[in-house]
Amino acid sequence: SLMRGRDPLVDDVEITDLQLGRRVFGDVALMKSGLFVFVNSSDFTIKWDEKTRVYVTVHDTLRSQMAGLCGDFD
Repeated sequence: SLMRGRDPLVDDVEITDLQLGRRVFGDVALMKSGLFVFVNSSDFTIKWDEKTRVYVTVHDTLRSQMAGLCGDFD
């Protein structure tokens, strides 16, 4: 979970040490770089400024399989 004013949550556990480096949870890796928190997996990348901006990048293998806020990626 990514919430303004809180560190990221993974399985309801707050991850407070991202400034020390990348943390891996199965297929998902979290890291902090500059102003942004990155959530990376083999299918997507989320870049969050810890406030109001969220950037979602989806891998090409998901082309034409997306719907909703991210669009349909076709």
